[in-house]
Amino acid sequence: MTEYKQCSYSLRKAIKQAKRQYRDKVESQFNGSDTRGMWQGLQSITDYKKKTSPVADHDVLLPDKLNNFFARFEDNTVPPTRPATKTCRLTFTAANVRKTFKCVNPRKAAGPDGIPGRVLRACADQLAGVFTDIFNQSLSQSAVPTCFKRATIVPVPKKAKVSKTKEMIVDFRKQEREHPPIHIEGTVVEKVESFKFLGVHITDKLNWSTHTDSVVKKAQQRLFNLRRLKKFGLSPKSLTNFYRCTIESILSGCITAWYGNCSAHNRKALQRVVRTAQRITGGKLPALQDTYTTRCHRKAKKIIKDNNHPSHCLFTPLSSRRRGQYRCIKAGTERLKNSFYLKAIRLLNSHH
Repeated sequence: MTEYKQCSYSLRKAIKQAKRQYRDKVESQFNGSDTRGMWQGLQSITDYKKKTSPVADHDVLLPDKLNNFFARFEDNTVPPTRPATKTCRLTFTAANVRKTFKCVNPRKAAGPDGIPGRVLRACADQLAGVFTDIFNQSLSQSAVPTCFKRATIVPVPKKAKVSKTKEMIVDFRKQEREHPPIHIEGTVVEKVESFKFLGVHITDKLNWSTHTDSVVKKAQQRLFNLRRLKKFGLSPKSLTNFYRCTIESILSGCITAWYGNCSAHNRKALQRVVRTAQRITGGKLPALQDTYTTRCHRKAKKIIKDNNHPSHCLFTPLSSRRRGQYRCIKAGTERLKNSFYLKAIRLLNSHH
């Protein structure tokens, strides 16, 4: 019985030590610049499994057709060698070829020869001399070997552009009018009430409930990973870095365009995510309102410095007596009053 307890104690001690070493490894990847290793460690901790999607094969002859299309310029009747040109003085050295081989990305897919990039990179010293002779011979004869012209083409067919085109009408007039549908090549363009553009959900009423709901849902999914990292024992600094990179980046995406006109209910939902992350990390996190104010002020400064920006003319400076002040645009609606440009002008004027 005593021997069993000693073995059990040794096993628990070894497991704790292994977890501690792995935690230190993941934490060093968080604090360093190895983002690929960091995400691999995160996927291992959260038991992430990549979804596999079946590849549809509609036309088995399509790759052959594409191959014939791209190879149509190759003439097999041309002799393999040509008279040497006197004007060509370009040559390669073994050092150049070795350096190029060592810069090959090992994660890239192999070509038609089936040789992976990691082999070319690992055997650069052995292959440099052979390929240097091949390259120089090709330059001297002004001919490229046929095997160098081959490529692996993977066709990715796209749908018709009409199916991707959507029509969204933004009309705030009191009298509703009938809008005729838009036709492209005889096909009616689908009319929608909301549309996702550059990651932002835009609706025909210009309210941001749809977008905030989507952002909150995505951020709450990332909070699960943050909890797992906290349970794994990462330091508060690493947890804060993870929050800034994966959760705050979602909450503050294009924030200058939509946060100003969010309702109080939407802002509470967004800030609730920040408070939850703050309890998990154990440190002070910036409020979303402060992030919005900082982004607006920084964006306005960039627009003012760029004379070629389309919105540069909206920031009109006042007289010399009021240096640093900008003319505020008159707003007839709350929507315009809470927009980015008026908010940015008020911020610029308040800082002087």
